[in-house]
Amino acid sequence: MRSDVSATLGVLFASLLITLSAKLLQRRNSFGARRLFALGQTRDISNPVSGRRGALKHLPREQGTPVSLSAAHRVLLCDELLRQILNILDVSDAEFGDENRDALASLASVCKSISPAALDVLWSRLDKIDPLLSLVRTCEESAQSENFPAASRRFLQYSSRVRVLIVARDDIPAEWVAFLRRITIPQFSHLTGLFWYIESESSCDDIDLFIVPSLKDISFSIQYDVGISMSNILRTVYQTVPDITSLHMHWLEPRPQSYEHCENMLHSIAAFHQLRSLSTNFDISHYPDALQVLSGLYSLENLELESSVGSNAIRSSVFTPLSQGFPALRSLSLNCPYRMAKVFLPALHGCAISKVDIAIQDSLPFWHQQDLVRDLLANFSSSMNSVEIGIPDGIYFSSLEEGLLYPVIITHLLGARLTDVHLMYLEAETLSDALFHSMSVAWPHLRSLRLATCNTVTEPPAKMVTLTGLKWLALHCPDLRDVAVHVNGTGDRWQHEIDLSCPGKATRLQELNLARSLVDSPHSVARYLRWCFPALRQVRFTSKEPFERRSQDIMHACKEVASLLRADSLSNGTI
Repeated sequence: MRSDVSATLGVLFASLLITLSAKLLQRRNSFGARRLFALGQTRDISNPVSGRRGALKHLPREQGTPVSLSAAHRVLLCDELLRQILNILDVSDAEFGDENRDALASLASVCKSISPAALDVLWSRLDKIDPLLSLVRTCEESAQSENFPAASRRFLQYSSRVRVLIVARDDIPAEWVAFLRRITIPQFSHLTGLFWYIESESSCDDIDLFIVPSLKDISFSIQYDVGISMSNILRTVYQTVPDITSLHMHWLEPRPQSYEHCENMLHSIAAFHQLRSLSTNFDISHYPDALQVLSGLYSLENLELESSVGSNAIRSSVFTPLSQGFPALRSLSLNCPYRMAKVFLPALHGCAISKVDIAIQDSLPFWHQQDLVRDLLANFSSSMNSVEIGIPDGIYFSSLEEGLLYPVIITHLLGARLTDVHLMYLEAETLSDALFHSMSVAWPHLRSLRLATCNTVTEPPAKMVTLTGLKWLALHCPDLRDVAVHVNGTGDRWQHEIDLSCPGKATRLQELNLARSLVDSPHSVARYLRWCFPALRQVRFTSKEPFERRSQDIMHACKEVASLLRADSLSNGTI
């Protein structure tokens, strides 16, 4: 028991020690850290400082390590624990990515034992090619016979650490490509993810330099119609990496393709038998046997299709129904017009799809929405446990005058055994406490519930879900983790409705999003929410709605509710 506690404290102390070391070094020489990220033109980051110039001394990694080392040092000697600590500094983080890169560059110069792991994390993802270009800025000198061996070794020292790379071919100088051509061994030996931007007809001329056997995830973003045959590019990829597991292809302005082009493209995709995820906005509506061809992807688990073809261009029987195929398919995402969804869903009858995400591009009347949900239940009711229905993200809350989804969708879905329900663009007045009671009883294993409303409500309507609806969720859904809903929390009656027993005692909900909700008695609402969800730590009121549309009093009350619950969680007290 004592050893476990000592190890845990050692991990925590090591994390603190590494963070403090990085911050101290950043403050002392922040400019040097940035130069290190630029790949150290003034000094070699592969030979970091140690002793007095570093925050930590060099730690021996060979066997027979002295037993007198502290718990923190023993943690640092374990590569797995060290890398877990360093991975906290996520270089892909949208908000702190640059700061994390500087911290990792500092850590790489702190200690020889930490440097390799810090460099691996620092170089694991490159969102642009510039850091690699800086290695061989003087390509003409590096290409000379006497300079090439040293230049190539330096380049491989860093390129072999890259796991994910985003490339725009038009940004790569021709002399840099010539330098890479001289290197006979794979330059990116551990590359697993490649994102390639196609902006012109020459954008794929040198893609073979980046197609390595370790690749698993390939994404193509085609900016416009540049006359490139993607089927030929896919054949080039297949020759080197026939076992990729993820393929994404998206055109900025997709256009209808000929029958022959569709056939060549689909057969090129179907050749990747190990494919697990396929996402594309390539229009397959002109090829009736599209699903028959793709059904040979026996490992496919996730299928995402987007089509903007007009409803009038879709025939009544565009897809040949599958008799068998897609045995591993579990997730389906469709972004298309209603008529395409109507002919696509029945063709997949028999697939054990558990997660369905449908975005309909046109506004649907009541009976079409009802038919859409019936098709979902008729084809996937035995396997479906997660459903999301809405319209594309291009239409925002502020531009809608009325709801686009009818509550009939929820009524029909009550017959399915669902754990995740996300519905967008409902009308606030169509949701009621009675409906929430029915949902909580029908879905006892519910984990996530997001019901986004679109119309602005500044005054409490006659019918709208209240905090009582949340009580039903707390009472019947113990697995609940994520809730986002627009409720009417006005009035001070909530404090009087609190019973001695806690209905949400078993519910472990910790975060709640009450975006656009109505609140005028913060203390009463906070007490009621704490009563329903004892583990609740945070309440958010985030919304896409412009702030000027919301009452200042309501906004102030919402902020006070969040502050009360946050303070109560920290003090473990009672509001």
